[in-house]
Amino acid sequence: MLWPLGLSVALFCALPAALHADEDNLLGYSEDTEIVPVGKWEIYHWLTHRTGKSGGSYQATDYFAEFEYGLAPRSQLSLYLTSSRYRIKSVPGLDDKNYTGFTGIRLAFKHLLRDHERDGYGLALYLEPEFGSASPAEGGRVREYALEAKLIYQLESKNEDYVYLANLTVEPELEREHGVTNREMKFEFTHGASMRFAPAWHLGLENRWVAVFDHWQWHHAETHAGYLGPTLHYGGYRWWFTATWLRQFAGWPAGGSGLALEEFERQEFRLKFGYSF
Repeated sequence: MLWPLGLSVALFCALPAALHADEDNLLGYSEDTEIVPVGKWEIYHWLTHRTGKSGGSYQATDYFAEFEYGLAPRSQLSLYLTSSRYRIKSVPGLDDKNYTGFTGIRLAFKHLLRDHERDGYGLALYLEPEFGSASPAEGGRVREYALEAKLIYQLESKNEDYVYLANLTVEPELEREHGVTNREMKFEFTHGASMRFAPAWHLGLENRWVAVFDHWQWHHAETHAGYLGPTLHYGGYRWWFTATWLRQFAGWPAGGSGLALEEFERQEFRLKFGYSF
């Protein structure tokens, strides 16, 4: 059972006066610079479904319950509880698996450097220490420690009909499995644009590049991949959702498909949603 979902629902009910939906979360993978008002809470959910390896059947679904709190006029804290479900059969290099369980906890701090409404563009810093108890690719039991550092950029028109977001992320990771310690550095760049086409609707396009470097060294590239796909956002008075579908179009080292399918998946679908009481 994905028990963080039950916990987040319970907190939804316990904090009705403090909750409101974040209607500016227009893209699935690129964070915006918005800060929760001081003393207020925002709670929402992510579901990411990853499919496609070089062979066999591979399906992984990641669930995030995110709790955000306005700490100061320009700062907020976030807590993430994560769980995953894996259904793997006859995939080269991976054990067959049918498993669901808790996979980690994260604590994040975001600080606003430039306000897009007052300064013409938004700029924010984001730091996220995290602990993981399962391998993202196969769900194997590991101990993973990481620190995600992100620079967030936001640009939008005065009437908010057009929005552009860009995130640059560097994340050193330390992983222990079977008594062996591995070090990796993940580099990720995501960006996208979204356009309002109806009073409550936005349609956009998002691009994601992710690379992994061995031993925390930039000259030891292990793998990289590029993704591209559409995103759809609805922001109503009480609830909102953002749906994004990304497909890998380039990767290294490439197998027979021309894609990097050992570390990454062929496609990802992400759904974010929230409700305001």
